[in-house]
Amino acid sequence: CAAMVDVCSSNATRAAILTVQEPEAGTSADDVSSSDEDQPHIEMQEAGWYGVNARFFRSAAPADYVGLAEDNLAKLMFPTFSRMECRRLERIHSAKTQAIQEAFWETLYNLGVLTLLLIMIIDFLGRPLLEAPLWVPCVLSAVFLAYVAIETLYRRHSFFIYWAISLAWLFVMWFAFLYDPQACRGGRFFHHARTIKGGSCTSAEEAEEQAALEQQEASGYRSVNIEICSPRELHVAWMVFLYAEAIVLVCWFLSRVVYPRVVWMLQAQPFMAGFWRFQIGEDTVADEVTQFFERDVVSTGADRQVRCYRGTCRPYNILSDKEVPFQYEGGVDEYGRPSGWGSWTWFKQYHGETMRSWWHEGIPVGPYRSVEYGTAMHVVCQHMGFVSVRDDGDDSVSCWPQRRAEGLRYGRATAECSAAGGFFGFLPRVVKIEDFANLREVMQAVPRQWALNDWSPLLGRRDSHLAQIEKHAVVFVHGFGASLSTAVKVMGQFLALGNLNDESYWPFVFSWPTGGWAAYKYGASQAHTYSPDLIEFFRSLLDAGFTDLHVIAHSAGNRVVLGAVMDPAVESVIRPARVMQDQPRRVPTASWGHREQAPQRVQYSETPRDGVSGAEGPRRLRLQTLTLANADYPMDHFKENVAKVQALAAQTTLICDTKDMLLWWGQLLQGQRALGRCKSAMQSDQFQQEGIDLLDCTAMDQNVRFDRHAYFTFNVVIVDDLVELISNPDKRRASSRSNRLVRRSPRENVFSFLCPPGHVKG
Repeated sequence: CAAMVDVCSSNATRAAILTVQEPEAGTSADDVSSSDEDQPHIEMQEAGWYGVNARFFRSAAPADYVGLAEDNLAKLMFPTFSRMECRRLERIHSAKTQAIQEAFWETLYNLGVLTLLLIMIIDFLGRPLLEAPLWVPCVLSAVFLAYVAIETLYRRHSFFIYWAISLAWLFVMWFAFLYDPQACRGGRFFHHARTIKGGSCTSAEEAEEQAALEQQEASGYRSVNIEICSPRELHVAWMVFLYAEAIVLVCWFLSRVVYPRVVWMLQAQPFMAGFWRFQIGEDTVADEVTQFFERDVVSTGADRQVRCYRGTCRPYNILSDKEVPFQYEGGVDEYGRPSGWGSWTWFKQYHGETMRSWWHEGIPVGPYRSVEYGTAMHVVCQHMGFVSVRDDGDDSVSCWPQRRAEGLRYGRATAECSAAGGFFGFLPRVVKIEDFANLREVMQAVPRQWALNDWSPLLGRRDSHLAQIEKHAVVFVHGFGASLSTAVKVMGQFLALGNLNDESYWPFVFSWPTGGWAAYKYGASQAHTYSPDLIEFFRSLLDAGFTDLHVIAHSAGNRVVLGAVMDPAVESVIRPARVMQDQPRRVPTASWGHREQAPQRVQYSETPRDGVSGAEGPRRLRLQTLTLANADYPMDHFKENVAKVQALAAQTTLICDTKDMLLWWGQLLQGQRALGRCKSAMQSDQFQQEGIDLLDCTAMDQNVRFDRHAYFTFNVVIVDDLVELISNPDKRRASSRSNRLVRRSPRENVFSFLCPPGHVKG
């Protein structure tokens, strides 16, 4: 590799001399390289971080880095560079695939309509639409192709699509010049293959055809076979167009499909460094950058230093000789590989990215935020905890619900999602799933920070500081037919769009065995049996130091959540927000006559964080918000027990849609009205409408699928409202969020979103 790679020797860079620990006397290099503690190793899913077919490089042993000097800095950083190059190629491939699909169908529709319109006009005129010598369309074509070629030189993306569309429009121009209806049989582009002619026949073949047609006419049968007129000149133009489009398609396939896959397979090979003309050197680090990243070194106590690596490469060595600069700036481990907080930047590369991430052994493992230079597409990767009680795989759903025999399974998952700009087709996806023994180990896993707050990571936060922050757990309980990976993707997309990355809010996913759709009726009827597992998970949150709880349940997951809410055992973990009375009191009012007076709200008591009993008993969680989205739960049963829900949760919000098709089918199978299709006000005799709101999303049609069942994590209006509901204690009631919600009636707690329909354009 050192023979193929030239290290930067310009004045802007300086030699990189990496300090490594020399082996002790009497210890061989083989003993050093075989040490399990020093052997770098990264556990990843077989599905891959950058695509199903991605193959990951195998980290070199530390012995390979011993004695690194400036000539071997390229060998040290080449695995990191190849990883970032594979990310760039994956984004190119995904973006081009989406663009080709959209542009193909749009162009096909436009050309079809225009061609049919030209055929109708020319057939009506009975002559070519543009009568001119042959050199006229040739000159116009040359000028048009020259313009397209010049545009291609300045276009850094989608030039294959641009050429394909340009060739299609060029064929339309030639069609207008060459199509002559007088050269067609019957004088039309589309005509019957066999028609009865009047007058005499001019040949024996036509006479035979005339006799056959007269016989068919006498028997009542008439052939309606259609032929398409294709004069010789038009036929030649058509063949040239097809060949040209085929060449463009082959070029696109080689550069956008074959080349990325070859790179994924050969990225760890040394000769790829020479192919890319990979060059790198070490530059001085600015003082403010050193102070910024050294806070992470001080806070974590890790053996890291701050380095700045700058280099150049030629991503398309065959097609272009332009050098593209890149830079890594941040922490490095004892071998000089990126480690800890650091940033990667592609300079002036259209599909290059600027990423700030947590790195481990030269790989960005998250959390991170990345924005593409040319398209401003924003990608967010963050961690979240999960608790599973299911016995099927992470990516699969068994046909029949299967409970995990070992009890609760604790772990941490990493999800990568699009957040802004054009969304990538391969996102959202699950990057990594790792198991831990208990919830405390999940919280203490490195990195302690699960998300980045915009572009400023919360560096320098010591463990003592994290212990002093009130911890809010945001728990998502998925619906029927969802796997653990699906739930992680849904929660990750919600967090990415909602930008809920405050250090005091910790996202979790509770996954329960739903079974396949064939077992829907049985699985829905048994969902409440997993409520004790959810209560046990809440107890684990309490033991881990959490103070507040926010629960979001979707579809049949509401059966699990409401089963836990109505279980008397939950009060040992969650402190009720209100006290229920046997008989409500009636008080006179001036305007409404007699109404039910809600009991005085009980204030949460402040108790020590170590769990010592206080005035209100042992420390318990506070269920601040309970969000029931598209609830697959019997409406009548909920109305009978709504007072229990109001008593336990400080604020309950229902997200309903009367056009939810999946809930409609569920109603037919269950024979009960679904709570998620409710549109009437919710209240109880004990508490009236206190602490409960209903958000009617029936008129919402932005980012809504045809079944209208699972769009609450993709519709930005709903996502923003839920984030404000969770993060702002002063905006818990829907009436206080008047900038986004409007009350349907003064007497009801039913609200609609201030959002125009999708067909209204500005």
